[in-house]
Amino acid sequence: MSIFVFPKAEDSGGGGGGGGESVVDSLLLIKGGQLAKADVQEIDADVLPPVTSGSPLSFSSDGSDFTRVILRNMSNLELFGDLANQSITAATWVKFNALTTGSVLAKRVFSIRAVGSSNNLELYVHSTSSLRGVCKRGSSNTHVESTSITTGVWYHVALTWDHSNSSLTFYLNGASAVASTGTTSASEPSQVGIGLGGRVQTDHNSNIDGLLQDFGIWSKSLSASEVAAIASAGFDLGTDSGSYTSASDLKLWWTIQKRTANQSAVLDSSGGGNIGTFNGNYILSTDVP
Repeated sequence: MSIFVFPKAEDSGGGGGGGGESVVDSLLLIKGGQLAKADVQEIDADVLPPVTSGSPLSFSSDGSDFTRVILRNMSNLELFGDLANQSITAATWVKFNALTTGSVLAKRVFSIRAVGSSNNLELYVHSTSSLRGVCKRGSSNTHVESTSITTGVWYHVALTWDHSNSSLTFYLNGASAVASTGTTSASEPSQVGIGLGGRVQTDHNSNIDGLLQDFGIWSKSLSASEVAAIASAGFDLGTDSGSYTSASDLKLWWTIQKRTANQSAVLDSSGGGNIGTFNGNYILSTDVP
């Protein structure tokens, strides 16, 4: 490893007369190869905060409008295409302080809308004791519902969409939790992007009242054994381990770690460069799974 110091050019203007003394302007860290996006995130602390040492944190939403982590810049998110022709998995840890359904725009655990209309994947509070996952593509939509849930408990939740057989599966704590299938008339997000704890759009109250941690998106439908492995043990999702063999398909990973510098940015630990942004009346909590 080498460190190169680039001196600042001498002042050629008059007055002061600082002479030929050079002043350090910047440092370039060479790691023996091309810098990855994750490396750039780590060293550019003025723009994107590095993850620091310390205990893991969770993102807390109080259920009020606009409280969420969002991603609007889709330029780096390679997986976003037509869900009629593309598979996807989204997973996170969630703990509910309250289970209120609201209106048709119920409380979203996460909301993902790809380019175009009628092309989205969402998980939301369906009743005071269940969650509903929906995949909508074109004029077709499919939904699945969870087994009984309650407040005050951490759950690992995952939705897998396999476009090859139009199969949507909901996993609760690593176990398939499908209670019903069929169609639903659920509305779709009005804006393209990702919302964790709510939708990207800003004109509706659709935020959960609770905490979230470790949100990931894969460009494939993970197997049941892979989802179970993720739910049962905390490990680096960027590295294959045991039954989990899809690290290369991980496209976004918001770990919600402690940070410095830009407090509103949420680091993408997958290396994909998809930086989220904290919005609303959130706090970072030490209450984690």
